Amino acid sequence: MYNMDSSCSKKDSSFSRKDKPQRVVSLLGASTETIYRLGLSEKLVGRSHECDYPPACLSIPCISRPRIDVEASSIEINKAVSAHSANGEPVYKLDDEVISQLDPDLIIAQDHCRVCAITPGDISNSTTCSKIRQLIVKPSTLEDCLK
Repeated sequence: MYNMDSSCSKKDSSFSRKDKPQRVVSLLGASTETIYRLGLSEKLVGRSHECDYPPACLSIPCISRPRIDVEASSIEINKAVSAHSANGEPVYKLDDEVISQLDPDLIIAQDHCRVCAITPGDISNSTTCSKIRQLIVKPSTLEDCLK
């Protein structure tokens, strides 16, 4: 299922034909790959630190970074993520200055796993993102993923 996250999107969360997204930031590797496979890479202006395929996307500005040591052991990463969660802190940091310079009209994110990729919760900590429409990918079943 795909939905627009109304808590972070503009009042009118639907896109008409004349205002299709032209400047997209993808915060999910699968979305970045899909954008490239659809031949829409020219619309991609920013990506997360996790987006590394296809290799051509690495030339696009990276607008995020983890707040934890990704080189740590699995146990240490789990402890760090748990600590961030217990304190109500995001796991990832978005670079508001770069996002603002990129001037996107759509951010694509996911709402399934706060460890795997940037979530709406992480986005809500960005002062810039409240002005940008968001497409939140939220699959609950395998069937949702295949739609």
